[in-house]
Amino acid sequence: MTRVLLAPVGSWGDVRPMLALGRALAASGHAVSLAAPPDFEAEAGRLGFAFHAVGRSAEAFLHNESAAVVARPIERLKVTSRYLVEELSVQFEGLARAAKGAELVVGASLQFAARSVAEALGLPCRFVVFCPQALRSASHPPVIVPWQSMPGSANLFLWRASDLFYDRLLTKALNRCRADLGLASVRRYTGHMNAVPMIVASDEALAPVPDDVRPRPVQSSAWHLDDDEALSPDLEAFLAVGEAPLYMGFGSMTDPEPERTTAILAEASRISGTRMVLARGWAGLGRDPLPDEILAIDRAPHATLFPRVAAAVHHGGAGTTAAAARAGIPQLIVPHLLDQFFWGARIYRLGLGPRPIPRSKLTVERLAGAFAALRSDPEYAQRARIMGETIRGADRLAETASRLTSGTLRP
Repeated sequence: MTRVLLAPVGSWGDVRPMLALGRALAASGHAVSLAAPPDFEAEAGRLGFAFHAVGRSAEAFLHNESAAVVARPIERLKVTSRYLVEELSVQFEGLARAAKGAELVVGASLQFAARSVAEALGLPCRFVVFCPQALRSASHPPVIVPWQSMPGSANLFLWRASDLFYDRLLTKALNRCRADLGLASVRRYTGHMNAVPMIVASDEALAPVPDDVRPRPVQSSAWHLDDDEALSPDLEAFLAVGEAPLYMGFGSMTDPEPERTTAILAEASRISGTRMVLARGWAGLGRDPLPDEILAIDRAPHATLFPRVAAAVHHGGAGTTAAAARAGIPQLIVPHLLDQFFWGARIYRLGLGPRPIPRSKLTVERLAGAFAALRSDPEYAQRARIMGETIRGADRLAETASRLTSGTLRP
């Protein structure tokens, strides 16, 4: 038995895959604890994991900065930079306490302290990302850049600029925290973080790790926390009447004007004659009365719902993109920030859905046209079905969990 501390930081899309990893580890007899933002204590408890609150509430931060979620890239970068500096010291303090007694630390997403805390305690450390775009490559820009069709030379230039920016932003703060743990300073923040052995928890059929990524990571598959949770009676009744609806939801993305966004979605639904299941999400969409063709829900398990809808329209989070692909349904992505633009481009290039509509360019006309395309183009449905079969046959979660604790996880 290995005592494993899982330490993701971010929103539901960052934490749920780690909970899936935790459940796979626990099924093999390992002791699992979760160090994550306080938003996820109840879910950790439901799965039987010890919980340590580390970092600030992701939901509260996104609500406080909801205007930045839909702002221009430069405005988002300003807000994100402030968050990173403030969050770094908070994470060090919380994770140093949580890691006592652990034998393996597995960080993920925006977790900055995992490698240093593990080093101070003499523990092995691994790090998980959920999108190949998190790794330097000429094939794509850094995640803070939304443009996905640039030449390799431009992408590499942006990676150099990004590394320089984050080194200047975070290296001093990182070294102050390391000094508190009795550790030596590091020369560069990015070099320090990139040296941790990486696991890419995403489906190779959707986005393989580019050949030029160094050091080579391990690519697993997307990790799904599938529950046998039943759908609500209202949702079951809605699905049973008429043609299969679209799923519509922006997950953890907040919105400064949820009423206006809901009105856009409702009007696009009316114009295109499309039935819709609308997930309220952290934005709180669909709070006002809606037409009979739209059913608003607080939540529903993707693994249960997605196979029963015609297509998914969503923000492009790695988890939602993978869940829709696994279910074998077409997708339309409305990217808000970060790697959502990458996933939107991938879905479009693979022919699994229409061209993505950035959140800043979301209009009734664009959305209605995309709804109609999703419903009328049989090629989307056929390619999505084949993709779903491919992904379901390549699930490597249990294998990755076993190799992680045995020390045999190598590229």
